[in-house]
Amino acid sequence: MGFDIKLTAYSQESESYRIDRLNRVVGYVSALAEHYGNNDLLKKLVSLHDHKGELTVEWNNEPVAGEKEYFAKAWANMCEPSENITHKVVSK
Repeated sequence: MGFDIKLTAYSQESESYRIDRLNRVVGYVSALAEHYGNNDLLKKLVSLHDHKGELTVEWNNEPVAGEKEYFAKAWANMCEPSENITHKVVSK
């Protein structure tokens, strides 16, 4: 993808599927962003972290309307409640 998005997860050494599903989330979000003409979304991401089904998305810029919803759809597609997502804007 050419973007440096850090993917981490709780117990990622013993439960490698967590990193795999974060990669799938990035792919799903990327496809939605491309479909809707949002070419800047992946540039705004810093990291994704899965902690026991709780997704934390860190951004380097405030997400615009609709971008958080991409993650809600992607996380629900992984059979996790879309309410289990926290979005944070972090300083560089």
